[in-house]
Amino acid sequence: MDSDKITVSIVSVVLNSRELIGKSISSIISQKYTDFEYIVIDGGSTDGTVDVIKKNTQYIHYWISEPDKGIFDAMNKGIEKVRGDWICFLNAGDTFYDQKTLQEIFKDKHDADLIYGDCIYDYGNFKVYSEAGPVDSLWKGMVFSHQAVFVRAGLMKSNKFDLNFITGADYDFIYSLYKRGGRFLYLPVPVVVNDAFGISNRKIMQSIKEHYKIFKKYSTPTIKQRILYRKQFFLINMINFLRNVLPQKYYFRILKLYHKGRLVRD
Repeated sequence: MDSDKITVSIVSVVLNSRELIGKSISSIISQKYTDFEYIVIDGGSTDGTVDVIKKNTQYIHYWISEPDKGIFDAMNKGIEKVRGDWICFLNAGDTFYDQKTLQEIFKDKHDADLIYGDCIYDYGNFKVYSEAGPVDSLWKGMVFSHQAVFVRAGLMKSNKFDLNFITGADYDFIYSLYKRGGRFLYLPVPVVVNDAFGISNRKIMQSIKEHYKIFKKYSTPTIKQRILYRKQFFLINMINFLRNVLPQKYYFRILKLYHKGRLVRD
C-alpha cells in the first residue's frame, strides 16, 4: 500500500468475532487497488479477536482494542483516525464483492459527497442480491446497504454518528445529508457481501422504529408514508414470529422462497 497516497480509508469495527474479522481482513488485503488505509476498532474482545488483529498488523495502519459505548461510538473512533479522501465501513463478517471492487469504483474521479452501490446478503446456505434503491426513496429507510457506501471523509469528520441511536445512526447521517442537498452517486455494481446476521438485521424492528423516528425528525410524514411504515412494522412482526416458532430449516426455506427472484448463484 502506498502510504503517501490514500484515496480510501476502510474502517472495521469488531467485538468478539474472531472468525468473522479474519474473513473481512482477508477480503480487504486482497484488493487489487492499493491506495487505501485500513483501520480496525475493537471493543475490547476477549475471544481471540485481538490475536487475529495482531497477526495482520502489517496490513493495518491503525488499530485499538478498548471498551466503547456501542457500534457507532466505535465507528466514530475510526472516523477520527482516517486520512483518506473517502471512508467506508466494512465490519466483521462483511467482505468486498471481489478483489477488483475498489479498483472498479475508483477507476474514475467522482464529483459526489456519497457513492453507493448494490450488495449481496449472505444467509449461509444461500445469497440474495439486493439492488440499491433511488435516493428519493430514502424516506422509506435504508434503501441501500451502509457497507456499500463511500462518503467524503471530511463530511464524516464534521458530522459524526449520533450516539442517541442504537441501530439507526447511519441512516440519520445519510438522510440528513440527502435533506441538505448532498450529492449522491449510484454505481450499479455489487460492492459488498454482507453478513445477513449483523446487528442491524438481528435488531431489525428497532432499526425500522429508529428509521421512522429519524424520518419524522427531518420531514412531515404524509398519510401514505405513515401507512407504508405501518406495513413494514407488520411485516417485520410476522418475520420475527415465524423465526421464533418455526424450526430454523423451515424458516430459511420460506425466506429463500420469498427471495427466489434475487438468489445469487455461486
